[in-house]
Amino acid sequence: MIVGNDRVAVWLQFADVVRLIRRELGKSMKEYDVSLTEFRILSALDKKGPMTMARIADELLITRAGTTLLTDSLEKKRLVNRVRLEGDRRLVHIRLTRKGRAVAAAALKGQMLLLEEMLRALNDGDMAALKGITAKLRSSLDNMQH
Repeated sequence: MIVGNDRVAVWLQFADVVRLIRRELGKSMKEYDVSLTEFRILSALDKKGPMTMARIADELLITRAGTTLLTDSLEKKRLVNRVRLEGDRRLVHIRLTRKGRAVAAAALKGQMLLLEEMLRALNDGDMAALKGITAKLRSSLDNMQH
C-alpha cells in the first residue's frame, strides 16, 4: 500500500510527466503559430461549433480573463471571429474562420502523431489502466468542486 511520502512521490512523478507532455505538445504548436491553449480553443470550436467565452472557459478549465486574452490573440491571427446572435445581440459567440479550421485540422494531425510517439512505450493494457486512473482522478476532483 502506498502512503504518505510515497503518494507525494507518485503525484510528483505524474505531474512531471504531464508537464513534459505539455511542453512537447506546446513546442509542436509553434509550427502553426499558436500556443497549446490556443490550439485547445481551436479544437473545441472545431468539435462543438461556435461558443461563448464563458462556455470556452468552462470547457477548457481556464479563466474567463485568460479566454478573452487568448481569443483576442486568435482573432488577430484571423483564426476566429466574434459573432453576435440575431436573437440576443448581447451574446457574442466565438467561431472558427476558414483559416482557423485549417490550422486546427493540421495541428490536430501533428499532435496525434506526436502523442503516438510519446505513448509508444505503453501497451493496450497500460493505456486502458491509465484511462481508468485518470477518469477516477477527474471524477474525484469534479466532486470536490461541487
